[in-house]
Amino acid sequence: MPHAHSFSMTTHLDGCHWYTTIGTCRCGASVNVTNERDFKANPYSAVWAEPQLEEVRRDEKGRFITPRWEERRCQRCDELQAGAKIKSSTVIIAKDGTVEREEEVEYEQGEYDDDEGKEQDE
Repeated sequence: MPHAHSFSMTTHLDGCHWYTTIGTCRCGASVNVTNERDFKANPYSAVWAEPQLEEVRRDEKGRFITPRWEERRCQRCDELQAGAKIKSSTVIIAKDGTVEREEEVEYEQGEYDDDEGKEQDE
């Protein structure tokens, strides 16, 4: 009987428009799942996409200037907030370092892509 992986989460990382979960199996395999945020299905997640403040110490020509703070907006956050399709990727790496499975999916916001067949948000 072939081995069925059972992954335990080891790390979870959150970014402005994405989140990644990393897990390991007792056989030594690892999984990395990265999803972009679905602002339509979960408007609360837009809190992560707020602009960041960045200290600017040089002008566009590279010269030193009096430091100031400017808002920095993530282009992908803006695209997703405008309704762009969401990307999701899954990579499973075997203990020996070979790629067992690599999958990238793109879907509309508000759509669910799981085995339980959740209905599409209206």
